[in-house]
Amino acid sequence: MLLAQNSITDVDNPASNFDISSPSSLTITSFLTGGTGNFSLVNLAFFLVGLIFFANLVIAAVTYITSEGSPDSISKANSRFTTGLIGLVIVFASFVIIKLVATIFGFGDFVPVIDTP
Repeated sequence: MLLAQNSITDVDNPASNFDISSPSSLTITSFLTGGTGNFSLVNLAFFLVGLIFFANLVIAAVTYITSEGSPDSISKANSRFTTGLIGLVIVFASFVIIKLVATIFGFGDFVPVIDTP
């Protein structure tokens, strides 16, 4: 179903998955895995990394467009794009490495896999 076809009232509230009245249910694992819902710190971290990469990409594009042929400005824009892309690859590679090591040592349940609704 397309996002435009959904009603705003059909969207689950991710905060409702945590029982605040029972502090013993608020564990690090529940925050990492999101309890029973879609919210988790891992999803939030990937969202923030993607947002930072997108902002970095826009800044690099504006720098490239406004460079007016200056080799120094073009070099800065290319460098900004390259470092942003390398950072994005490092973040995803680190998640894969952590998930792999956790699975090997039997802690795979503590490192959540990102759920797609």
